[in-house]
Amino acid sequence: MKLFIYLLKKVKQNICAYYEIYFNKKKIKINKTRNQAYVFFAADYNNLGDIAITLSQIDFLKNHLSKKYEIISINTDDSLKVYLDLKKKIDSSSILTFIGGGNNGDIYEFIDFKRRFYLKKFSINKIILFPQTVVYSDTYNGKKKLNEFVTYSKKCKNISIFAREKKSFDKYKNQNIKNVFLTPDIVFSFNYQIPNVKRKNIGLIMRDDIEKSLSADYQNVLISQLKKYKLNIEYMDTCSEKISINDNIVYLDSYLNKLSHKKIVVTDRLHGMIFCYITNTPCIVFNNNNDKILSTFNTWLKEQNFILLASDRDKEINEKINYLLDLKSIVKKDLNNDYSELLEVIKNYEEN
Repeated sequence: MKLFIYLLKKVKQNICAYYEIYFNKKKIKINKTRNQAYVFFAADYNNLGDIAITLSQIDFLKNHLSKKYEIISINTDDSLKVYLDLKKKIDSSSILTFIGGGNNGDIYEFIDFKRRFYLKKFSINKIILFPQTVVYSDTYNGKKKLNEFVTYSKKCKNISIFAREKKSFDKYKNQNIKNVFLTPDIVFSFNYQIPNVKRKNIGLIMRDDIEKSLSADYQNVLISQLKKYKLNIEYMDTCSEKISINDNIVYLDSYLNKLSHKKIVVTDRLHGMIFCYITNTPCIVFNNNNDKILSTFNTWLKEQNFILLASDRDKEINEKINYLLDLKSIVKKDLNNDYSELLEVIKNYEEN
């Protein structure tokens, strides 16, 4: 029965995909005098973390590829619609980069299906999977999707896969996938100019979706504790507002500016934690249900003194809040050197 349901869903998925390809097809404009580096599955939905990943990935390529390369961003919704046109335009000089994040798995199948599709169709091309968390569930469907991803990845002739934390790195390696590297989430590289401001109030960035692990009861208790400090609390979830694609850079800058004014932030979102890192904002972070926060913290952030990991069993949460509110100076490790392997791959793809 499980196999039948899986095959039925797969047939339906393929029918929908080929409808997009042949009946909603679009064209991509390219500069024929330059080579192209593509950013597939750019965020065109209201998740500010994914928007930050998209913008950071584009900037990273612009900063580290030569001017002979044109960076072309392809929105998630358009990625199948442009396939027929891309078949004619992608050549041996093209570099295909797939968006980083936490979407390599069956939880966010609307992206991962398209990733597997392009791995299959462009297996001879230069491909980079920007830093990812792998999140295939331990279900029949999750195992089948993982097997598809591994099969297509191994058939690719020139692929480099980057895990953004140690747990995912180990998962990739355990599947015997070639060319796997450990690199920070690309948003850590985002160049944000921190304003010189007096910090005040508390920012609360809490998720309300399938990845949440904190119970509603504990979150309410936590908020009650925060209110005792007589500071205004601003709810500023990264998925709380509709964001126009045309205004995403402006919106991200505005959001980071608001965050940089906070005296302390409490979050259970990965990019809530990363946004605090790039704005030097003291932060208490709670793990989510697939451990990408815990693994990212342990891999890259244990040496910081202004980002603290907590849990719903933490009996010292008030002590952590007090510590951050009284913090006079921050200790921060620069992660830019940890992109060296990604830079080496980009340079190698450009030269060969």
